[in-house]
Amino acid sequence: MNCVQNTTLGCDERRNANQQMVPSTWNQGMQLTTSRTSPSQTSNALHINTCVVQLPVNILEPFYIYPEPRTWDRLHHAVIKHPTTNFTVILNIDNGPGITAWPTGKWTIGYIDTEGRKRDNASVREDIARNAGWSNSEIAIHGIYFNHTPTSDVDGARTYLKNFGTTVRHEEGFLEPKVVVHNPGMVPDANMTSYHADITVVFESEYRDLPNRKDVREKLKTLGGRREDYAHLVHSLSEKVSRGGIRKIVDGARRDVQWLYMTNQTGLGRYEGYSGSIAENPTLNFIVIINPNSGPGSPPWWPNADYVREIRKLNAYANVKTVGYIGTTYCQKPIEDVYAEISKYAEWSSDRRYPGLGVTGIFFDETPNLHTEAGQTYLESITQRVKETKGVLEDRMVIHNPGTAVDPRFAKPGPDVTTVAETDYTQFHSAEYQKWLATSPYERSRTSYMIHSAPVADVEEFVLAMRLRATYLFVTDLAECCYQRFGDSWKIFIAAMSSV
Repeated sequence: MNCVQNTTLGCDERRNANQQMVPSTWNQGMQLTTSRTSPSQTSNALHINTCVVQLPVNILEPFYIYPEPRTWDRLHHAVIKHPTTNFTVILNIDNGPGITAWPTGKWTIGYIDTEGRKRDNASVREDIARNAGWSNSEIAIHGIYFNHTPTSDVDGARTYLKNFGTTVRHEEGFLEPKVVVHNPGMVPDANMTSYHADITVVFESEYRDLPNRKDVREKLKTLGGRREDYAHLVHSLSEKVSRGGIRKIVDGARRDVQWLYMTNQTGLGRYEGYSGSIAENPTLNFIVIINPNSGPGSPPWWPNADYVREIRKLNAYANVKTVGYIGTTYCQKPIEDVYAEISKYAEWSSDRRYPGLGVTGIFFDETPNLHTEAGQTYLESITQRVKETKGVLEDRMVIHNPGTAVDPRFAKPGPDVTTVAETDYTQFHSAEYQKWLATSPYERSRTSYMIHSAPVADVEEFVLAMRLRATYLFVTDLAECCYQRFGDSWKIFIAAMSSV
């Protein structure tokens, strides 16, 4: 698997007749694989010069773009061009404030992810203090944007949020007026909005999911607040919407919420494209190959906050299995090093700092296809080590990736799954390749294909055909670094995998 930097993902359709595998990615490089049970965000605002003045509307800008030369110019130009429009800019340096003081900028606020209440009080307060500490460098911000806040009062969530709001209010390093924003992404329970939140994001999703005004108004009535208390963050606005159409959308929204952000950027690769696909397809099972650093990573880099957060999110889905990536260099890596990496992955599940972390198996990359006694012993040994390691969860799935058909002796007994085709679409269709692939000793239920460079127009038909040959399948139109991002064919692939 070339071009996999950081994390890798996959999806399967575990115990049923039609499972398939898909590598894909998230921000830092993950690989997704999916399977089926039957054969049959950083983005730029759309800057709107409004003409309706009776109801002011402000822009709430999630600004997660690294400040390379000129990359922030469009925001600066918009602020200058629209002096009567208020911009609140959310800075997310490193999924939080970063380790040291960072530069910043009219109502600029810091970013802290509460991970849906999973983060403990102490670590969140440390991030609050670090954001406030920027003032020591003659740099200061107005407050904090708390992402993924809980929507209901479970396990003391109201008190949890109240404490953070109070902490921000009392930190001397923040500029006046001090601002606290909660983002549950939807309308929370009425008792969750009264504790020290100046703004609550009551909708964050694609434009097509934006409810009509009547529904929005009815839901907001239950909260008893004012329109200036609420915000919408809307992405994936169709490029076919005209400038006049955008004005109508804004004029409609501004009657209920005062804070608004809209973009035509899509969800894929920006707004949790992988988790959106998982949530929308609960009967489609995903195997996610996690590759933080060509393996599990080591201190001081690991534990990495980004990976910890995202892996725990994935493990919360019932239709996801996460498996750790280990390269074997065609059995040339010292076997003790492989054992050590298996142990590192196994340790995740017992790390009390991060409940919900862990993997359910191992994906061994670069395994040989040509048989030797030494190679067979090596592969059987590392497979057995996974099966015997208690910290690896559930059924301790083992996948080998030679990327081509293997000698039949490797299949006795062999791993749970073998990737017998990792190649480009054109090569896969050649007569020579198909002749060699026909020698694979594995039945469909133990077979995986990973195919890249597929024409977008051919993906649906190809996936439907390959589902009959391989239980685990991944297909993408991308030709390079295809496990690091979502291609244009991603949604087509998922739809084909989900069809009955």
